[in-house]
Amino acid sequence: MSPFSFQKHKDETISAIFEIGSGSVAGALVRFSTIDKPQLLYSYRKAVAFREIFDHNRFVSDMVSCVKHVAENMGREGLSYLGLAGHFGHSIHDIFYSFTSPWVLSQTTIIDIKKDTDILVTKSFLDNILAKEQHSFEQLTKEGDSSTVFDKDALMIEKKMIQVRLNGYPTSNPYKKTAHQIETAFCVSFVPRNIMEKIDEAIEKTFNFRKVTPHSLALLSYTALRDLFPIEKDFVFIDIHGELTDAVVVKNGILVNTFSFPFGTHTLIRNAARLSGLSPSIIGSYLRMHAFGKNDEATKIKIQPIFEKLQKEWLASFGTAYSTLPEKIALPHTFFVITDNDTEIVFVDILKDSTLHGVSMTASLPKVITLDDSSLLTHCTLGRKLIADAPLMLQAIALNTFLQHK
Repeated sequence: MSPFSFQKHKDETISAIFEIGSGSVAGALVRFSTIDKPQLLYSYRKAVAFREIFDHNRFVSDMVSCVKHVAENMGREGLSYLGLAGHFGHSIHDIFYSFTSPWVLSQTTIIDIKKDTDILVTKSFLDNILAKEQHSFEQLTKEGDSSTVFDKDALMIEKKMIQVRLNGYPTSNPYKKTAHQIETAFCVSFVPRNIMEKIDEAIEKTFNFRKVTPHSLALLSYTALRDLFPIEKDFVFIDIHGELTDAVVVKNGILVNTFSFPFGTHTLIRNAARLSGLSPSIIGSYLRMHAFGKNDEATKIKIQPIFEKLQKEWLASFGTAYSTLPEKIALPHTFFVITDNDTEIVFVDILKDSTLHGVSMTASLPKVITLDDSSLLTHCTLGRKLIADAPLMLQAIALNTFLQHK
């Protein structure tokens, strides 16, 4: 019998999560429950190799190597930890992937159908609408995209109905009801087929499973934040990682748009090293010291102007990416920010103190909320001696919500 094939307990399962980003790859073993909050039992994060000169092919290879390394660690150390922690009698029930850009493209479409007479809403009716949107987005990926990883063979990983409104009122169960106005919001996401195949191959060498469920981190984050902060109906979620920044825009409780731009934590270090003449490792050290407020005055005088210049470049990149949105919506002024390392303070500081030029917002300055373990622990618990990992906790919360609503 496989060491992963124990009998599961009632109302709970243990599953594996793999987060595939541009700056790191992470894995976790999570206890999901239909009646309780999720619990991270084991987690491990591996940074994607930093390169002073970015090369696309090497970037893909480095990411896949990280996936393999994380899977091996999960299969070796994670399984041992489950036994030591007393979780005998459980199986590793499912595997979940979550993707950030550039490995995923997501699109939300809101469709408003109005008729003179009432329409009977059925599953096939909504499925037909979604199929048309799926085909439209598939054509978009084939016709070309700014991403360097997408080609003509994209694999759809998720198609989820976010919300349905009948005659202006939201409903969680629209089927077999009639309405003359039907508003639907769908999220569709794609991953390049060759990227998915490389990841499957790297993980299957350790985890020989039948069921794998991939998601975009955008959809998972939206789902978690909607439950974590129910009074916040309008917000922007910012995920800053290695080579890119992802933004998720939520208005009136609906994920209305996503966009990304090529400026992340690795970009910050790479450009700061170039401007200062210092090595990336020294810049990284200064960033960590800056995060804890421990740089001496001489270092501050030398480094601070460079950080301020790059902060402004990040803001400009944000504005440029916003300008490409098909509809120039006014962005909510509440910003949730998360990142997978300690450079987030550089970006949080500039968001708190600066105006986003060229960006229409509901207030002049953002209200910035940093997502960390303290803000997530009320909805996700940690195994004994486990180091908190906020991005993984956020994903566990969302996946547990999917399980409970299934």
